[in-house]
This record gives sequence, structure tokens and C-alpha cells, in this order.
Amino acid sequence: MRKHAFDMLAVYTALFIHPLNSTIVSAQAPAPPAAQPTPPPVVAPALPPVFIVDLMTAEGTGSFSAQWKNMYARIVEGPAMPGAGAKWTKSYDLDPRAGEAGYYDSSWPTIEAKDLAVRRGGGKLFFTWYARI
Repeated sequence: MRKHAFDMLAVYTALFIHPLNSTIVSAQAPAPPAAQPTPPPVVAPALPPVFIVDLMTAEGTGSFSAQWKNMYARIVEGPAMPGAGAKWTKSYDLDPRAGEAGYYDSSWPTIEAKDLAVRRGGGKLFFTWYARI
């Protein structure tokens, strides 16, 4: 008896849902036509350059009345920062700290633009600063 009641419930449910689905489907509005995708805006670097200046040439540097300077940087050891853990007894920094605002690089030697590509340093770890004045 239970199986028969369950079968009847499944049939009635299917008959009840089927007309609802067909009514819902037929009542839906037709899909709008597919919208044309808008093209993405043209942004750099897709825009062609107006001017190209090679700052590694005398002509390019001269167009800005610029001069290159170079200074080797080295790692220096100092005391640990305040609040460091007990096992941290040292800290390390770069000298000179040319990246800070207001740093004055007038004592640095000048280099020719063509020498920017010349390898500097001979070790496994090497830091150097470049400045265009």
C-alpha cells in the first residue's frame, strides 16, 4: 500500500509541475538580441609612441640636457632595530642611502651615457645607484 501511495504521489507531482513549467516557459519574454561588445579603450602601451628617446646615448641624454652619475652602494651592518626579537642583534642597510628624499649626489662621478650598459662590480652581489641630473 505504501509503495502504491508513493507512486501515485510521484505521478500527481509530475502532472502538477509539468503544466506549471510549460506555462512559465511560454510566459517568458523573448530573449533580447545579443548586444555587440564594446571594444576596450586604447591605452598605453597599445598607443604608438610619439617620441622615443634613448637615454643610453649622448643624443638622448642631450635632448634633456642631462648627465648621468653613478655611485656604488654597499651593505653596512648596524645595531638591531628597536623592538627586534632577542635573537636579532644586527641589522643591515645600504650606504649611501640615495633613495631618501633630499639626498645630495653632487660628489658622485659622472659617466657617459654609452657607459650605462658597462658591467659594474665583479662579485656575486652588487648594488649601484644611477642618477640623472
